[in-house]
Amino acid sequence: MKKISIVLLMVVALAGNVCASVFTVSVADTPLVFIKREPKIKIAKPPVLILMHGLGSNEKDLFGLAAQVPDSFLVISLRAPYLYTQDGFAWYSVEFKGNQIIGNVAEMQKSKAKILKFIDDLEAKRLIDTKKVYLGGFSQGAIMSYEIALCKPEKIKGIIVLGGRLPDGLESRIAKREQLKNLKIFIAHGTEDKRIDFKKAGEANEFLKKLGLIPVFNKYPIGHSISDQMWLDAMNWLKKQG
Repeated sequence: MKKISIVLLMVVALAGNVCASVFTVSVADTPLVFIKREPKIKIAKPPVLILMHGLGSNEKDLFGLAAQVPDSFLVISLRAPYLYTQDGFAWYSVEFKGNQIIGNVAEMQKSKAKILKFIDDLEAKRLIDTKKVYLGGFSQGAIMSYEIALCKPEKIKGIIVLGGRLPDGLESRIAKREQLKNLKIFIAHGTEDKRIDFKKAGEANEFLKKLGLIPVFNKYPIGHSISDQMWLDAMNWLKKQG
């Protein structure tokens, strides 16, 4: 089995100062690990919501919210491919420089390719409605949702972006405006978020509107997290998409 090396950045905050160290980890280049919830309503080819966790988490995190997903949906929660901590994973490694968080774009593209291959496999096996594929992500998973949907809109009907921002260098990869016109987007962000500043969500909203899209943009008085109300609003939005 092919092995790849990745560089991970571990950050420790001490007395207000950020101290960084770098180390490498070897991981197997394997298919994505996932857990799923079958539709509660018997449907031959159901719509699907694919969940993607944040940096340092795993597939069990967002899957805890699967019970509130509309009954008609197949719910799949993916594990990111890069090891970050003993039980935590990343869609790509990051570097912290002052207030900036810089993502490894090459690793992001590898993760994107894996997710698109995963969707293709579901479609090839006729397990989903190919016209009703939704992505839902938190933090780094939300960034991945933007990356996939805005670069490959023909594969995705809509995305739920929770506590995220636009990917680095997106402008060079984004699909043509005409291809994006049917994409549905729900954005939710905490006004007290100290990890990904609330203004990043506002910037994404304005960027999308300039592309002719009409995202739903909700704000909540919370930090870098998902509140009950945020998730309820996201699921009500999902129900309306049909």
